[in-house]
Amino acid sequence: VRLYYDNSGRLETTSYGVDMSSATGAVTLPKGTTAQRPGSPVDGMIRYNTDDNLAEVYVDGSWVAFGDNEGPVPASGGNFSYTFGSYTVLEFTSSGTLSTNDITSYDILVVAGGGAGGAAENTGGGGGGGGAGGVIYSTGYTLTANTNYTITIGGPGAGGGGTGGSGDDSDVGSIGALTAVGGGGGSTRYSSAAGSGGSGGGTNFYNNTPGSGTSGQGNDGGNSTSGSGGGGGGGKGSVGGVGPAATKTGGTGGDGFDADTYFGTSVVNSGKVGGGGG
Repeated sequence: VRLYYDNSGRLETTSYGVDMSSATGAVTLPKGTTAQRPGSPVDGMIRYNTDDNLAEVYVDGSWVAFGDNEGPVPASGGNFSYTFGSYTVLEFTSSGTLSTNDITSYDILVVAGGGAGGAAENTGGGGGGGGAGGVIYSTGYTLTANTNYTITIGGPGAGGGGTGGSGDDSDVGSIGALTAVGGGGGSTRYSSAAGSGGSGGGTNFYNNTPGSGTSGQGNDGGNSTSGSGGGGGGGKGSVGGVGPAATKTGGTGGDGFDADTYFGTSVVNSGKVGGGGG
């Protein structure tokens, strides 16, 4: 899971539209709780927060303590934290906790665990490839300030003597819109069908029912033909390949996540593809 937020947000007071230099009293600001903040704030709004007992100003997407020229308190968490252009990136490669602090707007990438391939058999052809874990990319997603969110990183499916196991889901705070579905396992000779998931698993040629992918997260697994190898698992970018009968080789895994499409540069490993068929 990767979360991106803009590093800007410094309060810079350079001029005033009203001259109150000769006044001896005080200006009374609007006041209220955090929950009573304006529903559609704009930069420059100032109010007094009765929950925090401080004045605050809205700057570049966040409410900042008035006079705090260092800007909002950054979010924290993850196994890695680094900068990318104008963004700070928090990356979770194992489950953990995101502390939002003052940051509320994020670009979020979530990748689930991939499915395992199906077992091959001497008389039944190659097993189908495992499907890639589902991929979700959401821009400008709003999370609640000063809140801890549990980040769950899904592991891969378990291999064995039959149909491959499905991968585990990955999510941010158990939010449905931010839950990537684990990839489906590939089928073997005696299974009824390949597993469905983020991307579906490929099928063995005895079972011409590849696994289905989840809309927006991945694609279906590949099919197979009599006498061929197993179909490839689906990927974020494309359906798994069909196992060609002529060569009895496995179908190729589906294409992966295209980092360039989303970030303008390959900041993300785009090799999250489906598994090749047996």
